[in-house]
Amino acid sequence: MTTKISTGLANYLLGVGSVRQALANSVLRVYSGEAPATSDSAVPGSAVLLAEFTVDGEGGGLTLAATANGGVISKNPDEAWRATALATGVATWFRWCLPNDTGVASTTAVRLQGTVNTAGAELNFSSVNFAAGAIQKVDYFAVAMPAS
Repeated sequence: MTTKISTGLANYLLGVGSVRQALANSVLRVYSGEAPATSDSAVPGSAVLLAEFTVDGEGGGLTLAATANGGVISKNPDEAWRATALATGVATWFRWCLPNDTGVASTTAVRLQGTVNTAGAELNFSSVNFAAGAIQKVDYFAVAMPAS
């Protein structure tokens, strides 16, 4: 699976501003189970929210670095993206969205969605086995524009 952007994010990028602006003060939600076919789709009822990452795991919204380099923009290096796992399970996919996103089907919500694994995914962890109550962290996260 490649990173999928929602219609809402595509429209924002085409007519309003940057990925950095669109996803300012956002959250990164990691789920177990099968991912929705598109980022416009609703979170499936069988999906389990394993963790919601915020700044220091304290609810502050996530941001990206001030500048991009080589067509890539990374997480803000001044932020620690952390979460306390809400459930035990195997992380398989993520949705990066605004905190008020309820996960229903939407063509206006700003979302970025991808896979989770230990290597070769859009979001990699040292282990995809999350245990309820354990602290999880994201050390590296980047968004790249497709090559021309």
